[in-house]
Amino acid sequence: MVRLLVLLLWLPRVVLFVLRVPGKLDEQSIPAVLDAFTPREPARRFRLSAPETARVIWNVLRWDRGRFNNGCFMRSFVRYHFFRLMGYPVVFQLGVEPKAGGGPADLRSHAWLTLD
Repeated sequence: MVRLLVLLLWLPRVVLFVLRVPGKLDEQSIPAVLDAFTPREPARRFRLSAPETARVIWNVLRWDRGRFNNGCFMRSFVRYHFFRLMGYPVVFQLGVEPKAGGGPADLRSHAWLTLD
């Protein structure tokens, strides 16, 4: 029962964070946004495990796919912030390549996290 309550208390925090990201990405470069959203030190009392945190993020992002864009970029970016908040030294990775025969607007990308 306590774990469920903790999970429910984290939902609004994740939703509020997710809502802030698109506006910042429109205003700044990805490295500047990463720097702005990287916690300077871990939270002192983070009561969720890494799998529980990932589950909360997954559920928030799947709630409204059109609004939150449940792609690898947003998933990785949100996980990056919260895993850093938990004290994991994860690194946000973003790879971009042109599609075969495409111009500059025809890019394909993938985002993920690495640890160690």
